[in-house]
Amino acid sequence: MDKENSIFKLLEEKFSSDRWYYSYSLANLAAGGVSILIPLYVLHLGGEVSDIGLLTAAGNLVGIAASLTWGALSDRWNRRKLFVVIGFLGVGLSFILMSIVETFSLLLLLNSTYILFWMSAASVATILIIEKESRGDWDHKIASFNFSSGLGWTLGLAIGFAWASLSGMVLAEELALRSLFVILGISGLVGGVCAVRWIPGEVKFDRSKFRGRLVEAGDLITERFRYLPIHLYYLLNPTKLLNTADKLGPELSAFLVAVGLTFSGFSIFFIPLPAYFKSVIGVGDGTIYILFIANALSGTLFYRPAAKLTKKVGPRKVLPVSLVLRIVLFPLIVVPFAAIDGSFLQLLATAGIFVAIGTTWAFINVSNLVIVSNLTEGRIKGQIFGIYNSINGASLVIGSLIGGYLAKFSGYLATFLLASLFIALGLSIIRGVNYTAPRCGACRKTNLTTDFVLLQKKTQHSNEESCLD
Repeated sequence: MDKENSIFKLLEEKFSSDRWYYSYSLANLAAGGVSILIPLYVLHLGGEVSDIGLLTAAGNLVGIAASLTWGALSDRWNRRKLFVVIGFLGVGLSFILMSIVETFSLLLLLNSTYILFWMSAASVATILIIEKESRGDWDHKIASFNFSSGLGWTLGLAIGFAWASLSGMVLAEELALRSLFVILGISGLVGGVCAVRWIPGEVKFDRSKFRGRLVEAGDLITERFRYLPIHLYYLLNPTKLLNTADKLGPELSAFLVAVGLTFSGFSIFFIPLPAYFKSVIGVGDGTIYILFIANALSGTLFYRPAAKLTKKVGPRKVLPVSLVLRIVLFPLIVVPFAAIDGSFLQLLATAGIFVAIGTTWAFINVSNLVIVSNLTEGRIKGQIFGIYNSINGASLVIGSLIGGYLAKFSGYLATFLLASLFIALGLSIIRGVNYTAPRCGACRKTNLTTDFVLLQKKTQHSNEESCLD
């Protein structure tokens, strides 16, 4: 009996300590459902694929500025919980207001407002874990947080699918879309209430814990909406950017340029997809949700296997293969509906392509982070990962505009081919990077191979910090 009581006590303690993750899960549920709903609503309002690109780019520009603002305030006030609550309540209210919008300009404004509030919570997500947990538990806690957030995003897509598929039987399309905004907005509001109750009390901010900012970049589990870290000011502050760029070295500089090209290619591909499926192929809203569920869920489930494989064989093997797969898969997305008879087989084949694309994201993300980490001197990793994520954010803005307007004026196949071309250009640079190049003069003997040897050794001792930090 005592043993059973101890088990229940352990489970209760675990739920009590980590249940604040579920407030983020509820917010991700709302954001996941809206990620497809907003492009569909743009089309419903009479907008075009270029408008989707413009809306996405504007929102991400706001996200960059918001990350700077919220992050600076969070550090200055030494508070985290407040920003999460404000963020989630603002997100929920923004979605509910979207349900009464009748013009594209107002939707663009509310979408930017939603991202403004989203960044309030996103900017402090990983910091909460870092401040609350001991360094030895970071990997496990970050993985658990990412997994629950990723599942929340996928559940939001699933709710969008169910509502889009079933509500059409009793509701007009416009009313169905508007009511889904309300449902998802309520989820965001509930997430805010849960954050009030479940997020732990304020923890004193210890800047020494931020030597390893890789854990912060680990938030990038969901490709269509990235958490942008606080250090984006390194992109927008020219002095800090130049001071940091001097320390990059040619190999890391080349790799970051390649990252910008590949991520731009990803955005060029993804932004026009909802419009392609709805306007060109003519599939229903529920089908579009199903496809993105396949993509999001595969990326979530393969995140941990990707980390294990990258640790085993090295990113120099994993990353090129993953990028080549995307180069092939992106234009291949047009084949099922053009070459296969039968709607079920078309959907099945397209879903298979989406699963493969989502899976490659996990391997690309992990490989990128490991390479950047191992080509960077430890004392400036925070700055370098700030630049890395800034490049990702900028590429999303650029790719959104290119993808939206190119699809409008040159067609979708040309857009998907251009996306593959961007990735191919990035891959050609990556192949020329010398992975054994020294990080700096102070650690001239440390290279990628050595890091993986150290990693394998250190993972055998839980009390030693991972060399990925």
